Amino acid sequence: IKGTTAGFNAVAAGDPSSNGVTLWTRTFDSADVTGRTGVSQALTLQVATDKDFRSVVFSSAAASGGSDLDGTVKVNVSGLNPATTYYYRFATVGGDTSSIGQFRTAPLATSAVAVKIGHSGDLDGLMRPYPAMAAVASDNFDVFIMNGDNIYETASTGSPATPATKDAETGVVTQQALLDAYRIKYLENVLPS
Repeated sequence: IKGTTAGFNAVAAGDPSSNGVTLWTRTFDSADVTGRTGVSQALTLQVATDKDFRSVVFSSAAASGGSDLDGTVKVNVSGLNPATTYYYRFATVGGDTSSIGQFRTAPLATSAVAVKIGHSGDLDGLMRPYPAMAAVASDNFDVFIMNGDNIYETASTGSPATPATKDAETGVVTQQALLDAYRIKYLENVLPS
């Protein structure tokens, strides 16, 4: 980490079931203001039934991946109760913590319950910090599907337009230049506001 502490990028939940979930985060070098440099970092995941983490029901040591995984880590959590709200956070050895996330496990497959499903897409970085997503979060969906499409080449707050991807000498667009520009813009569009 070169003398700096690790920060946290987006924290998300996925793969829900009635007794488990997959949680992930990404660490980055806080000295890199662009958030582009993922770092390998020892982490602890905590899952609790309360926002204050007085009732931790799952804790696991994990390490974010190195440059090959861009500082990401995911942890499969099991042994949870069906239809229950949980809170989670990742912490570093140095005491830095991620934002607190929240998820609800699915009801038992044999339960006859209503399920509220929402979906969206087209999160152009120009719209950061995505006020529509705040409205979606307030709707308390049981399942939310992000259809993707948040990679746009246009300038947005804190994120310049994608640079020219042609080789300066030959004028030829290379696959590597396109991939590099894509990765930069993707990270800029998903950084916390």
